Amino acid sequence: QHQPDLVVLEFAINETTLRPSVIAFESLLRKLLCQPEPPVVCFLLIRSMDDYSCESFMLPLAEHYGLPCIRLRKGLNPVLERGELCWADYGDPESHPTDDGQRLLADCLLHLIKTAQSLPDESPEPIPEPWLDAPYQAIRYVLPNADCSAVQTAAPICPRQNHSFPTAFLLSPDTG
Repeated sequence: QHQPDLVVLEFAINETTLRPSVIAFESLLRKLLCQPEPPVVCFLLIRSMDDYSCESFMLPLAEHYGLPCIRLRKGLNPVLERGELCWADYGDPESHPTDDGQRLLADCLLHLIKTAQSLPDESPEPIPEPWLDAPYQAIRYVLPNADCSAVQTAAPICPRQNHSFPTAFLLSPDTG
């Protein structure tokens, strides 16, 4: 609803890499790309301390849609292997960047933006067919008003509204 110029998507490395999760991610991606004035979308591909990453399916997905990627492994792994940095210079004992790690990721994003600004303008390519599937592309965010105890709809609500989830997601193929 805010019509951003740039959206950075990261498939969290603690998410499951099973097909339903990847399909949900692709649905979100397609929702962004199919906007009347779509933002530039960039993937942020991070890694964990033990070098786990979702690159195995994120890179083919990015290639399918022609999207730029910030690949932490590509930049960080060589300097870790050479001993110029240790993991603690970037992240916590699991995968979360420290303040210095956040600065590194910000520098990577700024480099990507500067590189993109130096390229000639191109006409946008048509959006390809889904890579796997995108059944949730029509999902929209619903904020129930204060007067309703629950959102009334014939479409499924995900998750079911309760005290933990005061908002709901409405899935309806008719809402585009």
